[in-house]
Amino acid sequence: MGVNLVDKPEKLKLLKFISDLKLCAEAKQRFCFILGAGASRSAGIHTGEKMAKDWLKHLNGQEKDDTAQWLKENNIDENDLGSHYSKIYERRFRTHPRAGYIWLQNEIKSAAPSLGHFHLAQILADEKTFMNLAITTNFDSLIEDAIVMYTDQKPLIVSHEVLTPFMEDWADRRPIVAKIHRDLMLRPKSAEAETDTIDPQWGAALRKVLSTCSPIVIGYGGNDGSLMDVMERAVQTNEENGIVLPIYWCYIKGFRPKERIQALVAKSQGFLVEIDDFDTAMYLFGEEFGHQFDGEALKKNTEKRIEAHIDTYKKNEAEVKRKLEEGQKSGGLTENEELVLSSITASQRKELESLNAQIEKSPDEPELYHRRGYIYHLADEYQKAIDDRTKAIELDPSNAFYYFMRGTSHNWLNQFDKAVADHTKAIKLDPCYALYYNARGRNYNHLNEYDKAITDFTKAIELEPNDACFYEDLGAVLCGTGEIEKALECIEKGLQIDSNEASLYSARGYANLKKAKRSEITCSPSVLEDFNKGIDSTTLGYNRRAAYYLYCDEYENAYADLQSALNISNTHGTTWYLLAQYYITQGNMEEYERCIRKSEEYRFIPTEDDVFVEMP
Repeated sequence: MGVNLVDKPEKLKLLKFISDLKLCAEAKQRFCFILGAGASRSAGIHTGEKMAKDWLKHLNGQEKDDTAQWLKENNIDENDLGSHYSKIYERRFRTHPRAGYIWLQNEIKSAAPSLGHFHLAQILADEKTFMNLAITTNFDSLIEDAIVMYTDQKPLIVSHEVLTPFMEDWADRRPIVAKIHRDLMLRPKSAEAETDTIDPQWGAALRKVLSTCSPIVIGYGGNDGSLMDVMERAVQTNEENGIVLPIYWCYIKGFRPKERIQALVAKSQGFLVEIDDFDTAMYLFGEEFGHQFDGEALKKNTEKRIEAHIDTYKKNEAEVKRKLEEGQKSGGLTENEELVLSSITASQRKELESLNAQIEKSPDEPELYHRRGYIYHLADEYQKAIDDRTKAIELDPSNAFYYFMRGTSHNWLNQFDKAVADHTKAIKLDPCYALYYNARGRNYNHLNEYDKAITDFTKAIELEPNDACFYEDLGAVLCGTGEIEKALECIEKGLQIDSNEASLYSARGYANLKKAKRSEITCSPSVLEDFNKGIDSTTLGYNRRAAYYLYCDEYENAYADLQSALNISNTHGTTWYLLAQYYITQGNMEEYERCIRKSEEYRFIPTEDDVFVEMP
């Protein structure tokens, strides 16, 4: 492509640019894509400008006078809110930073790759060209989803600064997606202080890329200082070294690029390219590069993949069952078979290996210990999870979520006092997050500190009145204190919010069971109907229905439900206490005493309401 030596960047027609780009790519000239929020708009994700408008609208509705003063003090132009995205984000979520992550998750969760992402994926995966890198300021997964969905390649996702060294291996021809503000699941950077400067590891990696690649910029308005600074420094360094790598900056028709962008493009001897939108531009890229969308071929390939997965699973399942049978016949299981039986999945084991390697390389990164703790927790290795969360807290003691997650692992070890302490610390650091109060309330409930539990559950509902599960927890503790009518009223509110929440039905059934028990009357058929609706993948529904069966003298049904509960988890004291009552009905006092000891081991503290079978 030609060189532009004028002060202002020259404009280039899109079709001319694409035609020349193909020739240069075939000649092994390197290009990379730089994508901003505008590239995700057609996928259903709002631009930074639109998000900033929504946040400002909320601020004006909640604190209009203070917001007006704040806008004035910070010189924020309400006709150019996109330029102040980070500052407005920080103001909107200043009292509850984690709510910002949740807001972004809700914004992104229903998005799906658009037409433009199909063609982008084809280009990134095309090994005949050297255009396999997409750098983005976005948190979404649209690019990698499109690559997996539409090609036979698996991309490298550089979603954190500790992974940037892997960008440097140009011999690796697979697609690379570099998320300079991190992935949504890795504490993404949206606040002003985070986006105005860039992490040194990202800076080094991007400067190296921009010393060998010409960037094609689409959907990025240059509103964060960090990436613009890196690009400006890279262009300056290239100029000093006699390297010409033009920037091709695509902008939406009718929206003139800012002066800073024009100066950067001109200095790089690059071009401004006017486009209608991301999808149209990428469609024209695909036309020129010969990437046609074939829906029938995609459908057939997808079906083949699914059939292959099903076939592989069935073969592996048959092999595992055979080994398990042989292991049982020989009197035990091998270490590998024990691993197969554990709750951790193959992908999680792979992630665990990756995290171990990352921790060895970056031992002072708290997020890595937090993520490994999460894997350990899923594998029922709760003490290891606690140890990793403790290390994360040592490295970042101001992170409320680390305390919350450590408290959750303490809960699963029935260490309710320690769980309360951790959740209290989380609340102190982040007093506006409903989940922390609800979690602490559950632990107070386990300790039979009902007044404290009620206070916490009520606070959780105050903060998040549309979370149906919070009403179930409050209803359950009200039931435990004998306020059954209040409990039923609370549970009904939860069902109005979510009529599909199983735990609410089992809670309503349990409240009516206790009501019948106190009045010494028979339960109505609707109670069993609620218990049947309340069965899910947790022990709670089985335990509550087992209590119903014990009360109704249906002992074998009670035993079956308690066995189902134990198959899910054998560390719940409630299950063992109910099983002890079953053994009373069988006259087996030895098993009764064993189950009572188990319930005490798991710190279950019974009340009169928990007794459904009287001692003979």
